[in-house]
Amino acid sequence: MSRTAKLMVVACALAVSVAEAQLEGAGQAGADAGRQAPAGRQLNIAPGTVRDVQQALAQRGYFSGQADGNWNEQSEQALREFQRAQGLEPTGQFDQQTLSALGLR
Repeated sequence: MSRTAKLMVVACALAVSVAEAQLEGAGQAGADAGRQAPAGRQLNIAPGTVRDVQQALAQRGYFSGQADGNWNEQSEQALREFQRAQGLEPTGQFDQQTLSALGLR
């Protein structure tokens, strides 16, 4: 393999690692760090991501509320129902598998 090809492979691997870290770390560095979620849990997801999830759930018939970027009990319940239907653990929380199943990121 040429040096250029090796560098491209390393660059792609690094880009994937950074993207995964950003997805996992979105809660720690999100624009709404500290916003309260139901049951006292901290929800540190950017409102745009929450809105995207709400819209994706609504398109699939799981969420009937307003996709406003505010995570609430109705949003969490809709996500749990979606996760169950997809054979995922119904946590009601964001994870990479759930976002992928929703066609996000």
